[in-house]
Amino acid sequence: MITSALLLVVLITVFNALDTVSGAQAYQTDRSQVLDDMRNVMNKMTRELRQATAVQDIPVATQLVLTTPTVTYTTSINNTATAVVYTASGTTLTRKVGTAAAFPVLKNLDPTALNIFTLRRATSVTGVQWVEIDLTVNPARRPTTTLELQSEINLRNRTSILTGTS
Repeated sequence: MITSALLLVVLITVFNALDTVSGAQAYQTDRSQVLDDMRNVMNKMTRELRQATAVQDIPVATQLVLTTPTVTYTTSINNTATAVVYTASGTTLTRKVGTAAAFPVLKNLDPTALNIFTLRRATSVTGVQWVEIDLTVNPARRPTTTLELQSEINLRNRTSILTGTS
């Protein structure tokens, strides 16, 4: 009877340890997948924005930094000027190319992170010159954990609405 009780204690301890290791491994796998998804989306947006010829500006007379859950820009896709729109709505980031329907590219966005896209103007030129992206995601298996990637993109090919000197 004592041997059975001791064996039961040992088995419970081993199973608890295996459960802990299994949970940690599942979290690590989920975290890696979410980071890969975030990197892929960030790389695509960065590449397209660097090639963008125009970013739709929000008319504000004196404000130099604009924050919005949407960024709309014109870029070259298959050698054709195409409008691309990224929109953060709730916990989903969607991408819309041209007249096609929007489709989700990233899920589990942190709903409290409101400043995903920051449009910055140059002081000597009219229009948006930089776009800052701040992606914050809560992995599904650990919603209290926050993963964040940031990027600042200089619009190198910007041609529309240029006035003044750069």
